[in-house]
Amino acid sequence: MRVLVTGGAGYIGGTVANALLDEGHEVVIYDNLCHARRDLIPPRAEFIDGALADRARLEQIFGERKFDGVMHFAALIEAGESMKHPEVYFRNNTASTSACSRR
Repeated sequence: MRVLVTGGAGYIGGTVANALLDEGHEVVIYDNLCHARRDLIPPRAEFIDGALADRARLEQIFGERKFDGVMHFAALIEAGESMKHPEVYFRNNTASTSACSRR
């Protein structure tokens, strides 16, 4: 299966991406690396640098490729920072995700 893993460069997304690869799946990671590290990207996965809010980029990717599944781990999770800047967390975790799911 070909699986798109949003947030696949983060800790949880990277762990899931590695597990999928270990099971023989083809993995494409979509991440903007804002709260992740490039060295956590599994070398066997294809990496696409992009933001969840970039609807045009996602439309392009879905138009060019076929996926059997999408696993979404691109949420921001820092509790302290989310209290200081709730608009950033709402935009990424709610508004951007909602826009993508209407596809």
